[in-house]
Amino acid sequence: MRLSLLYSTKHIGENLGKEYQKLKRCGIVLLLLNIVLIGIIIIILQDNQAIHYSGFVIYVVALYDFYLIISAFINIIKYGNGKSPILLGSKAIKVTVALISLISLEVAMITEFGGNDFHFKSVMTGWVGFFVCLINSSMAIYLIIKSNKYLKKQID
Repeated sequence: MRLSLLYSTKHIGENLGKEYQKLKRCGIVLLLLNIVLIGIIIIILQDNQAIHYSGFVIYVVALYDFYLIISAFINIIKYGNGKSPILLGSKAIKVTVALISLISLEVAMITEFGGNDFHFKSVMTGWVGFFVCLINSSMAIYLIIKSNKYLKKQID
């Protein structure tokens, strides 16, 4: 999706109307992505799926995931009120990717360190998945509203 945002707009900042239309589409796609996220979480819970990493790989994955999450939120705050809607959309996608990797890390950590407590795994995965979907939905709705406000101003 990020490539689509950047590829379709040759020169960032020249045609803001087109960029805000792309931002709106990005918000709609992120909103629809919640359906897929909910499906993934349901499959993880129903099938009691587990992710296994060998040795110290889980620690490297955890460090990388936390780096992704921290940098994604810093960038969304940094570019949230910026002039370029394309950059905002790109950073919103980065936050979504980071949050999805958080779900993956959480399942792997519970598998590695949580034993076979299915109840704990289902509660934690359910709540983390709920908050990831909530954050993703809020972000997508914000992108759509921001785009609609700009596009409505252009029409008036």
